[in-house]
Amino acid sequence: MSPQRAGWLDALDKGLDRLERDGRYARWFDAHYGQALTRAAMPGRRVLPLPGYELMPGASLADFDVLRRAPGRP
Repeated sequence: MSPQRAGWLDALDKGLDRLERDGRYARWFDAHYGQALTRAAMPGRRVLPLPGYELMPGASLADFDVLRRAPGRP
């Protein structure tokens, strides 16, 4: 975000939080990507560790769920 538009990040965060709370984000995400994720059989997949790319101590893979759509999340 541009320093000249410092309020935009806060506004975007608040908007995304509102979309998540009322379920609109999940419905939008599933409408656009749900079939692809079903075809990819995500629950049956596993994460492969890559040398040199270890997680920080105390971090979990859930910390990196930037789309907020990890299995088990509403």
